[in-house]
Amino acid sequence: MANRLEFRAIRRSELQNTVVMCDKRQNPPDVIVLDTIGELQAAVGLGDIVFAGGSLVSRGGQNPIEAAVHSKAILMGTSVFNFEEIVAAFRSEQAIVMVTDASDLVQRAAELLANPSRRDELGRRAVSVVRRRAGGAQEYSRIIEQFVRVSGCGTVPEFVVGANKAA
Repeated sequence: MANRLEFRAIRRSELQNTVVMCDKRQNPPDVIVLDTIGELQAAVGLGDIVFAGGSLVSRGGQNPIEAAVHSKAILMGTSVFNFEEIVAAFRSEQAIVMVTDASDLVQRAAELLANPSRRDELGRRAVSVVRRRAGGAQEYSRIIEQFVRVSGCGTVPEFVVGANKAA
């Protein structure tokens, strides 16, 4: 899609020298498609906007939290069955841009790229959604520990107790 729109795109797996993408004199690509494992979290912070892949087709989409942690404007298609509750939280706080198809994605991405204040606002809202919901695992762990102790059903597993000590 990027090539069709006349962006210079390259797959991460095709990059021979990662310095090229950072060196303006080397004509860096406009778009880098991350097709390798383990690099997404480090790369998300470099972009101006983030599209949650797998959401324009019936794959259920990718987790938008990674982009939100970096205060990025997030675009996502309507196939979100892998992260329905998470996406609902972002949508309820107008912290994500939902797109219906590739044309809508291109149009909405162009709008965001042309409007830095709107991008920043979406990023602030997205990270706010994540921050307000942080700590859920510790709370569940506390509830489980309390239930097991009160019920007398056995010993509380160390991973539960350890989670509560860290909190």
